[in-house]
Amino acid sequence: MSASTQLFESPALGPCERLASVLELTRQMVELARDGDWDEVAALEKQRYVDLQQCFADPIAPEHGPLVSQALEKMLTMNDRLINDLTTARDSVREQETQQARRRRALGQYQSVGMQPRL
Repeated sequence: MSASTQLFESPALGPCERLASVLELTRQMVELARDGDWDEVAALEKQRYVDLQQCFADPIAPEHGPLVSQALEKMLTMNDRLINDLTTARDSVREQETQQARRRRALGQYQSVGMQPRL
Protein backbone atom coordinates (compact mmCIF):
# COMPACT_ATOMS: atom_id res chain seq x y z
CA MET A 1 0.00 0.00 0.00
CA SER A 2 1.47 3.37 -0.98
CA ALA A 3 1.95 6.25 1.43
CA SER A 4 -0.71 8.29 -0.35
CA THR A 5 -3.23 5.46 -0.03
CA GLN A 6 -2.42 5.19 3.65
CA LEU A 7 -2.99 8.93 4.02
CA PHE A 8 -6.25 8.63 2.11
CA GLU A 9 -7.55 5.90 4.38
CA SER A 10 -6.68 7.66 7.64
CA PRO A 11 -9.81 9.41 8.98
CA ALA A 12 -8.00 11.52 11.60
CA LEU A 13 -6.05 13.73 9.24
CA GLY A 14 -6.27 17.48 9.53
CA PRO A 15 -6.82 19.68 6.49
CA CYS A 16 -3.10 20.34 5.94
CA GLU A 17 -2.21 16.65 6.03
CA ARG A 18 -5.13 15.82 3.77
CA LEU A 19 -4.03 18.54 1.36
CA ALA A 20 -0.55 17.02 1.38
CA SER A 21 -2.20 13.73 0.42
CA VAL A 22 -4.02 15.50 -2.43
CA LEU A 23 -0.73 16.92 -3.71
CA GLU A 24 0.93 13.50 -3.59
CA LEU A 25 -2.00 11.89 -5.40
CA THR A 26 -1.86 14.62 -8.03
CA ARG A 27 1.88 14.12 -8.49
CA GLN A 28 1.31 10.39 -8.95
CA MET A 29 -1.47 11.09 -11.44
CA VAL A 30 0.86 13.25 -13.53
CA GLU A 31 3.46 10.46 -13.62
CA LEU A 32 0.86 7.84 -14.51
CA ALA A 33 -0.59 10.06 -17.23
CA ARG A 34 2.84 10.45 -18.79
CA ASP A 35 3.07 6.64 -18.82
CA GLY A 36 -0.39 6.40 -20.39
CA ASP A 37 -1.92 4.55 -17.42
CA TRP A 38 -5.29 6.28 -17.61
CA ASP A 39 -7.16 3.63 -15.61
CA GLU A 40 -4.91 4.26 -12.62
CA VAL A 41 -5.19 8.03 -13.11
CA ALA A 42 -8.98 7.68 -12.91
CA ALA A 43 -8.75 5.55 -9.76
CA LEU A 44 -6.49 8.10 -8.06
CA GLU A 45 -8.81 10.92 -9.13
CA LYS A 46 -11.60 9.29 -7.13
CA GLN A 47 -9.36 9.20 -4.05
CA ARG A 48 -8.24 12.77 -4.64
CA TYR A 49 -11.83 13.98 -4.93
CA VAL A 50 -12.74 12.48 -1.55
CA ASP A 51 -9.63 13.96 0.04
CA LEU A 52 -10.41 17.40 -1.35
CA GLN A 53 -13.99 17.23 -0.11
CA GLN A 54 -12.82 16.25 3.38
CA CYS A 55 -10.01 18.79 3.33
CA PHE A 56 -12.43 21.66 2.93
CA ALA A 57 -15.33 20.26 4.94
CA ASP A 58 -14.30 22.49 7.84
CA PRO A 59 -12.93 26.03 7.71
CA ILE A 60 -9.19 26.37 7.27
CA ALA A 61 -7.41 28.02 10.18
CA PRO A 62 -6.19 31.51 9.21
CA GLU A 63 -2.59 30.62 10.02
CA HIS A 64 -2.76 27.83 7.42
CA GLY A 65 -4.10 30.13 4.70
CA PRO A 66 -0.77 30.82 2.96
CA LEU A 67 0.22 27.15 3.02
CA VAL A 68 -3.16 26.06 1.65
CA SER A 69 -2.96 28.74 -1.04
CA GLN A 70 0.49 27.55 -2.16
CA ALA A 71 -0.64 23.92 -2.16
CA LEU A 72 -3.71 24.73 -4.26
CA GLU A 73 -1.57 26.70 -6.71
CA LYS A 74 0.78 23.74 -7.07
CA MET A 75 -2.15 21.35 -7.52
CA LEU A 76 -3.64 23.56 -10.24
CA THR A 77 -0.29 23.64 -12.05
CA MET A 78 -0.15 19.84 -11.97
CA ASN A 79 -3.79 19.71 -13.11
CA ASP A 80 -2.79 21.76 -16.16
CA ARG A 81 -0.14 19.13 -16.95
CA LEU A 82 -2.75 16.39 -16.58
CA ILE A 83 -5.14 18.20 -18.90
CA ASN A 84 -2.40 18.70 -21.49
CA ASP A 85 -1.43 15.02 -21.32
CA LEU A 86 -5.08 13.96 -21.55
CA THR A 87 -5.64 16.23 -24.55
CA THR A 88 -2.57 14.80 -26.27
CA ALA A 89 -3.71 11.23 -25.58
CA ARG A 90 -7.25 11.98 -26.80
CA ASP A 91 -5.92 13.53 -30.01
CA SER A 92 -3.67 10.52 -30.57
CA VAL A 93 -6.61 8.12 -30.18
CA ARG A 94 -8.68 10.19 -32.60
CA GLU A 95 -5.87 10.11 -35.16
CA GLN A 96 -5.51 6.34 -34.74
CA GLU A 97 -9.27 5.92 -35.26
CA THR A 98 -9.12 8.05 -38.41
CA GLN A 99 -6.23 6.01 -39.80
CA GLN A 100 -8.02 2.76 -38.95
CA ALA A 101 -11.17 3.94 -40.77
CA ARG A 102 -9.06 4.81 -43.85
CA ARG A 103 -7.47 1.37 -43.80
CA ARG A 104 -10.89 -0.32 -43.56
CA ARG A 105 -12.18 1.69 -46.53
CA ALA A 106 -9.06 0.93 -48.57
CA LEU A 107 -9.33 -2.76 -47.72
CA GLY A 108 -13.01 -2.78 -48.65
CA GLN A 109 -12.23 -1.14 -51.99
CA TYR A 110 -9.41 -3.59 -52.64
CA GLN A 111 -11.65 -6.55 -51.85
CA SER A 112 -14.47 -5.23 -54.02
CA VAL A 113 -12.10 -4.91 -57.00
CA GLY A 114 -11.08 -8.56 -56.55
CA MET A 115 -14.74 -9.67 -56.57
CA GLN A 116 -15.74 -7.92 -59.79
CA PRO A 117 -16.18 -10.24 -62.78
CA ARG A 118 -13.39 -10.13 -65.31
CA LEU A 119 -14.24 -9.29 -68.89
